[in-house]
Amino acid sequence: MSHSVKEHIAECYRRAEDYKRLYEKASSLDERDVYLSTRREFLRLAKALEKRPRECEEEAMVRLNSPPGNGATTRRSKRQPRPGANRGRYGSRTRLSR
Repeated sequence: MSHSVKEHIAECYRRAEDYKRLYEKASSLDERDVYLSTRREFLRLAKALEKRPRECEEEAMVRLNSPPGNGATTRRSKRQPRPGANRGRYGSRTRLSR
């Protein structure tokens, strides 16, 4: 594991602890929900970085540098349909109109 990945992991755990403290101090349920979900996100990210550091390093940078709750993650490409997926039972294209 590179030194910067270890730093990212440590930062994730530090932020998770910060959000735990905020969660414990929060009075409204909405605030508590946001803090809890953000804390869980940082813990998941740290675990993922520990498992596969090279693949997740870019995702960590995006998440660590973005404010909580804005959904900043790396986008995954959508699965492409396989060729001929819209064909009927006998391999011909289905007719939409007659």
